[in-house]
Amino acid sequence: MLAKFIDGQIKFAGGKLLKHDGWITTNPREEDFIKAGYKPVVGERLEEKEGFYQVPEYTEEEDKIVATYHYEAIPDEQETVA
Repeated sequence: MLAKFIDGQIKFAGGKLLKHDGWITTNPREEDFIKAGYKPVVGERLEEKEGFYQVPEYTEEEDKIVATYHYEAIPDEQETVA
């Protein structure tokens, strides 16, 4: 998986078009995304934990983006209906 930060938001590589430096590449390959500044995303999810979901946080390093995860509780149905 490849991604890069644009205006502080992470954007994952994919899709049929890649816009970069005034060029549009159709059906881009992995090397096209890397040339456009995308980096590999590394990190492992936590083990599943009942009643919780995993939230990723991304940190950019020179040659990669590191994903770290933490748990957040799944709200009860009664809390989400209100």
